[in-house]
Amino acid sequence: MADGIRAYAGEFLTSPAGLELSMNWCGHACSYCFANLSTPNRRADIRGIVGLLSEHQRRRSREARLLQARVPLLVSNHVDPLAGTNAVQFEPIWELCVELGIPLTWQTRGAHKPQLRIQERIIRETPRAVWYVSIPMLDDDVRRRVEPHAPSIGSRLELIDQLVERGHVVTVGVNPLTAEWMPQFEPLLDMLKAKGVWGVWVQIPYFSKSFKGNLDAKARARLGEDFILDCGEKGSKTDRKHAQAAMAYAKGIGLEVFSTEHEEPTRFFDPWHTVYERPMPYWHQLVNKIDPDLDNADDDEYLVVRREYAQSILSPLPELDWSEPLRHKRAKHYRAIVKPLPDGRLPKQDVNGFWQIMWNDELFAKSIGPNSFRRFAHACVIEDGEIVPLLDENGDKLVVYRRKGWKYTYAQTPELG
Repeated sequence: MADGIRAYAGEFLTSPAGLELSMNWCGHACSYCFANLSTPNRRADIRGIVGLLSEHQRRRSREARLLQARVPLLVSNHVDPLAGTNAVQFEPIWELCVELGIPLTWQTRGAHKPQLRIQERIIRETPRAVWYVSIPMLDDDVRRRVEPHAPSIGSRLELIDQLVERGHVVTVGVNPLTAEWMPQFEPLLDMLKAKGVWGVWVQIPYFSKSFKGNLDAKARARLGEDFILDCGEKGSKTDRKHAQAAMAYAKGIGLEVFSTEHEEPTRFFDPWHTVYERPMPYWHQLVNKIDPDLDNADDDEYLVVRREYAQSILSPLPELDWSEPLRHKRAKHYRAIVKPLPDGRLPKQDVNGFWQIMWNDELFAKSIGPNSFRRFAHACVIEDGEIVPLLDENGDKLVVYRRKGWKYTYAQTPELG
C-alpha cells in the first residue's frame, strides 16, 4: 500500500490537525500498533509526497487545498517519522516542508542512535511546534516486552528535555495506559510536570474484532492472551478507573489533560492557537466556551446552544468540499439524506452545508457531531408519543448542554417549546 499525505480523518473534529503524513511501515513495531497490524505492507509514496508538497499551490485536490490553508500537518498517527524505516527518507521531506512553510505537528517515540543526527537536526531547525511523545509505561523492562524495537523510555525523557530547551510545546501520550504496564502513574506524571510538559493524552487499550484478528503470534505472546481478553473490545473497567485516576492526578499537579472520552473543559489544545495560524475546529472549543456559564452547584442546569453560535466559536473550516468526511463516516446514510446528481454522483458540501448536516442530522450529530459528547443532545418535546425536535428561527435544531449529560440523543425540554 502506497502512503502519503491525506486529510486527517481519524480524529476529525477531535484534534486541531488537518492533514497527516504517513510513510513506510513503522520499524518501532510496537506489539499493539493498529497501523502496522492493519497494513503490514505500508510503503511511502515518496514521489507523490514530494510532488504534492512542491506543487500544492497549483493543485486543486482536497489535500492541496488544506496545504494552501496552512492547517497543521501531523507526522504521524500511523508511523513514526524517526523510526529506522522512515527517518532517512523523511529528512528531505521535512526539509521541503520547512522551506515551504508547511506547519508540522509531531507524534513520535523518538529515534535510535543511527537516526539521532536527524532527530537533533529536526529539533534544532524546525519552527516552534507541538510535539506528542509517546510514553505508555515507565518501566523499561515492560517496554522491552511490548515495544521491543522502540527507543528506551530514558531516551524519550531525554527527547522531552531537548524539545523543551528549544522552545517546543511538549505533550505526552500516556497511551495506552493500563494498570498492568504502569500500576503507579504518579512517578511518571510528576517527572513530566517537572520537565515542563504541557499536558497528557490518556487512552486505555482495547482490541476490536478486526484489530484482534490482525495480531500475529509474536504480538499475542508479548501482550499475553489474558491481557487481550481482559481488555476486550472497549477496554477493561479496571483500566478505565485507572485512567480516570491518572487524569485527575495529572490535572491536580498542573498538567492539562485530554482523552477522546474526556468531556470536561480542557486547555490541552490551547498551544495550537498560538503556534499555528490555522488549527482545525474541534468540539472542545465549544465546551470550553460555554461550560463556565453553568452554575457549578447545579448538575441539572443546561444551556441552549444554536448552530450559528457554535459555528462562530469553532475554528473556521477552509473553503472546500466537505462531503468527504460525511461519506467517509456514513456513506450509505449520506446518500440517503442528499439528492444524488443526475450522473449519480453525490453533491459537494460547502462549509455552511457541512455544518447544517453535522448539527441537524441525528446520525451525523451522534457519530462525529456535538451529540458524540454525552453532554450534548437535541432539544425536543414529545407529542402523542412522537419526538418533535425544537428549532431556532433559522430552522436549525436547538442543542442543549449540561454537565450531567443526557441519556438519549434527544432531551425532552418542554419548557423550551
